[in-house]
Amino acid sequence: MSGIKVRQVMERPGIFIDGKTLLVETARLMRDLDLGCLLVGSPDRLVGIVTDRDLVVRSLAQGQDSYRIQVETIMSREPICCDADQTTDTALKIMVECGVRRLPVRNRTDRVIGLISRSDIGFPPSNRKPYQINFYKNVQAGSISRPVLMDTVYVSGCPDPDAAIEMACQRIVDAHGVASWDQFADQYEIFDLGDIYR
Repeated sequence: MSGIKVRQVMERPGIFIDGKTLLVETARLMRDLDLGCLLVGSPDRLVGIVTDRDLVVRSLAQGQDSYRIQVETIMSREPICCDADQTTDTALKIMVECGVRRLPVRNRTDRVIGLISRSDIGFPPSNRKPYQINFYKNVQAGSISRPVLMDTVYVSGCPDPDAAIEMACQRIVDAHGVASWDQFADQYEIFDLGDIYR
């Protein structure tokens, strides 16, 4: 599909929801419209993207109440976008490098006008999986020590699990404004890592 523009094959328009939308309403909308993802915000102010996989991995699998939790708690924030005038080859390259299957599409005025997926381009999913890294702290309760979940970080575009963990640690450092992981490592004593698929 070399030379074909994104605007020629993208889905128009992307479907937007508000960040305060409940997860159960989000899931029903995806079902009713037969969609794998929804955009969060508006065409002029995109704040996130949520996929059917997010609903399973970031919510249901963790026992969250879909009748109380809002979509902004599980969405991917500041999603990677592509330009409508870019070629599909460029869009695919972005997807592969970032480990995602879908990209919101912007026009020349930075307005979101659609969505493009790997299936639109005709390519299979990337083997660079997004990862979910859970950070725990061992908490002593009497004579028993048990791990307590402190943070969950989602990263993509990493070539292997070690790189994903390194990126997640850096995000923890950045979020807490410390100089290095060494200054923060005592608060996060153990972690685990799992693949997520988009």
